[in-house]
Amino acid sequence: MPVCECLSAFAVRTLTERVDVLFRLATDHASDHSRTLLAALEASNRKAWRSLEIALAGESLWTWFDREENKALRREIKAFIDTVEFPELAGRADARAACLRELRDALGRGVLLGRLVAGDLVERAGAFARHADPQALLAAEKAALDDLGAQVALAGYPALGTLLATPADAGRSVVVVAVRFFFRREVERNPELFQGLQFAATEALAENQAAGFDRLAGLLDEQAERLDAGLAAVAGQVVAEVRAVGDSVKLVHDSVRGVESRVADIHLVVEHATAAAMAAQAAAELHGADTGRKLDDLHGRMAALLDKLDMLDKPVEPKHSLSLRTDRERELVKELLTQVRGLPDEARAARPQLVTDVGKLQLAVGDFDGAGESFAVAAAIAESAPERAEAYHNAYRTKLEQDDFPGALADLRQAVELDPARFAPFPFDKYPPDRILGAGGFGVTFLCRHKLTAAPVAVKAIHDGGLDRDAASVLKEAMTLDQLKHRAIVGLRDCGFADEADRRRPYLVMEFFDGPTLQSYVEANGAVPLADLLPLARTLAGALKAAHDQGVLHRDIKPANVMVNRVTTDGGRRWDVRVIDFGLAMPAAALSGGSTARGLTVYGSAIAGTLDYAAPEQLGKLPGVKVGPAADVYGFAKTLCFALFKTTEPTNRHYNQLPPRMADLIGRCLSREPEERPRGFGEVQAELAAVDGGDRSPRPEPKPTAALADVWGKVTKAVESAVAGASPPPPPPPPPTRPRPVAAPREERVPEPRQPRAEERRPRRPDRERDDAPRGPSGADRTSHALLAIFLGTWGVHKFVQGCTTSGIIRAVIGVLFCPVTLLVGVVEGIQYFSMSDEEYARTYLRDKKEWF
Repeated sequence: MPVCECLSAFAVRTLTERVDVLFRLATDHASDHSRTLLAALEASNRKAWRSLEIALAGESLWTWFDREENKALRREIKAFIDTVEFPELAGRADARAACLRELRDALGRGVLLGRLVAGDLVERAGAFARHADPQALLAAEKAALDDLGAQVALAGYPALGTLLATPADAGRSVVVVAVRFFFRREVERNPELFQGLQFAATEALAENQAAGFDRLAGLLDEQAERLDAGLAAVAGQVVAEVRAVGDSVKLVHDSVRGVESRVADIHLVVEHATAAAMAAQAAAELHGADTGRKLDDLHGRMAALLDKLDMLDKPVEPKHSLSLRTDRERELVKELLTQVRGLPDEARAARPQLVTDVGKLQLAVGDFDGAGESFAVAAAIAESAPERAEAYHNAYRTKLEQDDFPGALADLRQAVELDPARFAPFPFDKYPPDRILGAGGFGVTFLCRHKLTAAPVAVKAIHDGGLDRDAASVLKEAMTLDQLKHRAIVGLRDCGFADEADRRRPYLVMEFFDGPTLQSYVEANGAVPLADLLPLARTLAGALKAAHDQGVLHRDIKPANVMVNRVTTDGGRRWDVRVIDFGLAMPAAALSGGSTARGLTVYGSAIAGTLDYAAPEQLGKLPGVKVGPAADVYGFAKTLCFALFKTTEPTNRHYNQLPPRMADLIGRCLSREPEERPRGFGEVQAELAAVDGGDRSPRPEPKPTAALADVWGKVTKAVESAVAGASPPPPPPPPPTRPRPVAAPREERVPEPRQPRAEERRPRRPDRERDDAPRGPSGADRTSHALLAIFLGTWGVHKFVQGCTTSGIIRAVIGVLFCPVTLLVGVVEGIQYFSMSDEEYARTYLRDKKEWF
């Protein structure tokens, strides 16, 4: 029984399959396959419009059971609709409602599907398109959909027309995108349709390729014809050119015969020219050897002179500027430079060291412009980085002499970049320089910025060769002073040696005080009144006392080393003072060396400035006397004189403007012997405090009666001395109430002629002017002498008082013999005395005409 059932089931299944196959064959035989593509297009369009309608109306319970891919498409359509702008509709809900309403109405009226039915597509694509050209049907369907937006708008559906006209993807409307999607799904589910479309595409591709090959063959034929024509033309031209060349060859052949004869002549000329060239070469070699000998001789003489000046094979130093002082040396250098300039440029350029030595000699004679040019050339032709660095350093020193601080800093940067180990005056990487503040005999001061904090600091690069002691002592004293933290002593931030290994090129990093020196302040604003100067003097004395208490001497007190500022506070204007350059003093040999270059160079200016304020023991004029605190007291008094009177050599007229106690203090401080000066700045401070709190009125002029009594005493002594044949007595000592200030004696120096260029470049500074009037008598003395000349001039009494003993005796003898004549002469002299100033009277009658009868 089971076997029968199995056989029955197998028979039924086989029969069913055969029936199904027969049904399919019958259906396939009865179906019109040419409409398969049209049916797929119509189904795709219906599904696309349905998806658009659902996207506008929203999902329903029934649509939730649709395929997931259809729902995903509807979500994309809905998101796109939300981005479309409808000009006449305000909100998205209104826009969707209007589009839905117009869509359903258009579907109901057949406006949307009417152009996509089979008949319309066949009519647009052609009667046989569905049988032979499926691509034509697809193109017709795409054109219909692309034009649908405009057609719908014309049919009275503006909102729907706007939606369909807005491109959704790659310039296609949302309906075209949906139709393409559903059509692709139809093709994927229908293998027969897929194969038909693929065959049609392949057939179209083959037809396009055949057409392309046909066009390519036509182009090749056309190019072949053009090539044949071009080759024929070129062949004709080549034949013509060959014929022309043949004619030219004949002409050349004829010309060659003439050239052969000319070549023989040229060969003879070449032989003569070769002989002449060899002779010229021999002469050039002889001249070169002679030039070389001249260069060697000049270089040797220059080297000997530079060795004498301690400038050979070393960078220039401040002391080298204008170091040649005698006329013979200058003439020798002038002769050497003239001979060097007479040499060929290439010969000089071949020896960079020669150019450098020329610049050094120009610097030594004060030709700073020429030296700068020579060092610039030496830097350009230097063969190695160290030589170029030295040339830039020499140019830096030269521009300092010319007060060209920006150019000097630029050259120094070049030298440090090329050879920092030799030429960095301080750590450039830690304190990058902004500008040069000033240059003096001890070094150069730079305004720098600390690399980490960017705080401004003043860095003084010290030239240790110009100090009177070792640099380590100077740095040690600077650190000692910094521990005081005195408000009038410039603060120290750092110190050290740029060359730590050899302990050379010391430097000090100090606070930056933005103010002028006392010297610059007086030059710009005039003399400082005593009332204004006393607070400054007391502050300065306090700073020096604090330094002396620590065993530190300044050694070079002068207005250029005192920086000042006038600060306005609630209590009025006060002085802000900083004392700089402690311990930086020149050796006595430099101060007493009789430099004739004062004021013309940086080093000479520093010497000149120090000479005006240095104590006698610093100048070596008190052998065996050591420099001590009294030297700073002397410089302090000289500084006060410059601030009060704009001169370091005041006269009696200046002292008469001061209170007696102030004049007495300055006079004691300027005593020649150190032991006669105040014992220290404590005593100076006490005297200044007494002057500041006491009477500041000037000393009253002596009355004529007292002066006449004094004169009669002088006359009596002079007459007694004349009768005894002795010389007049020495002048009486100064009054005990105010000792006469004694200035440090100056050595007589024979000035040498200055170069005009240097004099124009560095004019004499006002602070170095001298009041050449001697310290003569006061106005009362001149009046007394005038009265004596009028009443007793007949017998020459006034001549005895003036110290002219010989003239007095002669006048007395003539007065006895010719009384009216000497009486008249005495009256005239008395009137002249009254008409003169004190200085003019002292210069004319007490010095220049002392023995004038």
